Amino acid sequence: MIKYKWNNLPIVHKLFLALFGGIAIIIIAIISYLWGYESDLMLNKEQDILHTQSISVSNDLLTHISKLQKEIIFLSHLEIMDDMVAQDMDRRITNILEQKALDLGESISLFMVAPDFTVHASSNLIQINTVFHDSHAISKAIKNGQSYFYLNGNLYLFTPVYGSFNSKEFLGYLIMSYPVENFDLQLKTDQNLYRWLTPPASLSDLHIDNSPVIDINAYLHETITLNGALEGWILHYAMPKSQTLATLYHFQTLFLSVFGIALILIGFLVWIIVVRITNPLIALSDTARTIALTGDYTRTVPETGFDEVGLMAHSFNALMYTTQITMNRLKIERENHLEKLVSLIVFFNAITRTKTKEETIEIAMHEIRRFSNAKDIYFSIDSDETDDVTISLNAIGNETHGSIHIKHPELEKESNERFYAALERMLALQVERIELLEKKQTALRAKSAFLSAMSHELRTPLGSILSLTQYLMTQPKTPQPMHETLGKIENSAYHLLGVINNILDLAKAESGKMEPHLTLCDPIKLIYNALDLVSPLAEDKGLDIIISLDDNTPELMSDAQLLGQVVINLLSNAIKYTDDGFIKIELYYRNNIYTLDIIDSGRGIADDALTKIFDEFYQVHAREKVSLEGSGLGLAISKKIALLLRGDLLITSGGPDQGTKASFNFRSF
Repeated sequence: MIKYKWNNLPIVHKLFLALFGGIAIIIIAIISYLWGYESDLMLNKEQDILHTQSISVSNDLLTHISKLQKEIIFLSHLEIMDDMVAQDMDRRITNILEQKALDLGESISLFMVAPDFTVHASSNLIQINTVFHDSHAISKAIKNGQSYFYLNGNLYLFTPVYGSFNSKEFLGYLIMSYPVENFDLQLKTDQNLYRWLTPPASLSDLHIDNSPVIDINAYLHETITLNGALEGWILHYAMPKSQTLATLYHFQTLFLSVFGIALILIGFLVWIIVVRITNPLIALSDTARTIALTGDYTRTVPETGFDEVGLMAHSFNALMYTTQITMNRLKIERENHLEKLVSLIVFFNAITRTKTKEETIEIAMHEIRRFSNAKDIYFSIDSDETDDVTISLNAIGNETHGSIHIKHPELEKESNERFYAALERMLALQVERIELLEKKQTALRAKSAFLSAMSHELRTPLGSILSLTQYLMTQPKTPQPMHETLGKIENSAYHLLGVINNILDLAKAESGKMEPHLTLCDPIKLIYNALDLVSPLAEDKGLDIIISLDDNTPELMSDAQLLGQVVINLLSNAIKYTDDGFIKIELYYRNNIYTLDIIDSGRGIADDALTKIFDEFYQVHAREKVSLEGSGLGLAISKKIALLLRGDLLITSGGPDQGTKASFNFRSF
């Protein structure tokens, strides 16, 4: 598609795009390289700064946690903690814890638990005299050598408390509850930055999901793994690349503006140069197109100088002048050829209507005189080499001799040799055709006379033989052995009569005297009528007859007798050459064509015999030891009848002992 559009672009646009595009691509490549190099440099520098800030923030977090740890250690060493022995009856520890929690802020809670984990003092009065809800977390932390643990979204910092007078007396634990959500408040910034913490996998029960939804590709991202009370926690630090590259983007925008203006100026200059080059080419193209449309070869293009374009215009004008002369000559030759072609067509149409050789010669001389304007034209048996043009009647070796002589024709022999040769061949072919027709008519007359004589000479004695034979067979005194002999005589006479009838039918078909007598026919009824005649033969052989006829087959206009004759011939052949098995009959109607298929499981036909199957007097199984009655005319007559009924007959076989299929196609008139 792109190639097609490019090929259809005017050359001025192609040159402009090529020159301007080449310059633009070079400049854009340089800018892209510098742009990418500067961007990578600034991003790497900002990544280092981000790493430094991340370390600083992580140190601040750990320092803050450490200060809180020191606060509870300081409180655990106060002498007032000895009131834990009296379960802080006068609430002095509670007051201190409340004041300290208020001073620390950040929703921090402080409480003092006894060794049995009962809360005796707390900055939250609701918790006093209750049992600390997860004492085993303290035990687990102590076992791990830690002074903190995480529970229910809080960081718990704790320290053991001992008596101020008896340092071995264990009074309980001072615990500080620090909400984990305070980390988000500490990491929050009003700048266009993102800082957040993700807990380790072991603290999945905290259910902390404070990670912002950002496109990592659009941000600089730094991570640091913390230690201490935040061991395993990961500090994330993200900054938009656009903020880092803002200054570079501003410079690049300015540079692109200057670049765009420069490209416009370059494009304008390139366009002026291209137009000066292509205008003469466009004028040349327009002139060539006009000449192609109008056929006016007198048009020329301006010759603007002696450079390459000017020389091309001069050569084009010279070419058009030569072309004009050539086209005029070709026009005259074309008109002459057309006139000769018309003369040949008229000559051919005139002589093909003639019936005799004399009429052909007369018409040919008349037509030649008309288009040649010759002074004298005459016919002679002897050739005369002194004449200008001689057209022989036996140019293709036919029997008729003689020549038509043309004196001083306007069409010279040397320049019109092919024209006169065509006239000579047409005339010779027509004479040969007439000779062949005369021979054929003579042969047909002889054949008709012979068949008429045979019909009279053979059918009359056969009738007498049949009558006498049938009379003797009906006499009661005729002995039984003679009955068998008389039966054979009767069968042979009928067979000979059938052969004579087939020969007469074949002669009628060849001479064109066989004409269909059209009536409305039911093809299914015709098939059943034929089966009634031949089914006893199939029953005698024990053959299965399978009938598959389409009940929706319509009636047709045709010759019922000729149709029935073809069906009987095909069924008789199938039964005759099938010793055991089946005969299948199929009839269907498609696309205005009736098709009758007769398939048998008989002896089949070899491939070489299929090519001769419709020859007259040809018998496929004539050389077999078992002789079969037949004259070899049935299929030949059936083929001619099929063609007469606007159809065709086809015989196919898989080979010897593979059965045979006869397909009879016919149409309605």
